[in-house]
Order: sequence, then structure tokens, then C-alpha cells
Amino acid sequence: MAFMLGALSPDIAPVVDFFILARTDREREHKWASLLSGGAPRSTRTGDWLEPSTYERFLTSAAHRMKRLLAPLDRDNLYLNILWGYTAKERLSRGLRVLSQGRVIITDRLHAHILSTLMGKPHVVVGNNSGKIRSFYETWTDKLDLVSWSNTPQAAYGDALSLLVCR
Repeated sequence: MAFMLGALSPDIAPVVDFFILARTDREREHKWASLLSGGAPRSTRTGDWLEPSTYERFLTSAAHRMKRLLAPLDRDNLYLNILWGYTAKERLSRGLRVLSQGRVIITDRLHAHILSTLMGKPHVVVGNNSGKIRSFYETWTDKLDLVSWSNTPQAAYGDALSLLVCR
């Protein structure tokens, strides 16, 4: 469904050559420390996007309170749906800001792969332990020139260098 958003524009100009958005949760398959301890150039940033913005936390909290307080009065969930809509827009905006930092993205997150694709941003995908990102890649995006699959973080960095040079 995310592809129905259409083409997306980066929020900011890239500030580094490579941005590594690596999982830090239980779906993480690889340890990225070996890549980051001397193998990656200085023009690299890393992070994960698990931490919501203050505005997003406020919207989520408000939606939960509204659900408890107004459920009997708002049977169609009109106000709740409006709040969740704002929350979704804030999450999308945060994702675009995070991914806009790099000229090339390296990630093991499915939604980072999808957003990078929609932004037209070159990126390298590495699998996670559930296999969902590999399945999605093989089904929908493996023919795209702007995306490459790598089995390890070290191989991903080499592929990212190739994508950077080609652009």
C-alpha cells in the first residue's frame, strides 16, 4: 500500500555519502559493528528510527486518551481517525528526514527500502531474521537500478560504494 503514496521528495539535501539505517530490535540479523569500526568512511551516519518524535508521542497519547474517553460518543471513530492520520503523516515525515541524510542508504528495514524506492534514492538492502525484506525485494523491487541486495553489511558497503560512483 505504501507505493500508493507515489514519488516522494527528500526533506533535506544529503549531508553524508552513506546513511546506514540498521535494526536494533529483535528482527536484527547482522551485527553492524564490524562495518562501523573502521571499515566505513567518515562520510557515514548510522541510526535507527525506533524513537518517535515528541509531536508523534503527543499525537499517539492523545489518540489513546480520545479512544478511552470518546468511544461511546464517537462510534464512527471520526476524531480518532483524524488523529491517527496526523500521526501517520508525522511518521512519514520523520522517515523522509532520516533517509534524506545520505546520498546512498544501507538498510535492513523493509519500510526504509520502500521509502528509499519512493524517493528515488539509491540504496542497498540487507536481510533481517524474518525474511520479509528479502521476500519483498525478490517479489517487487529486484529489477530496479537504484536498489541492490547484499547478504552481509560488509558486502552492502561495497555495493553502496558502487551505487555512489554510478550516480
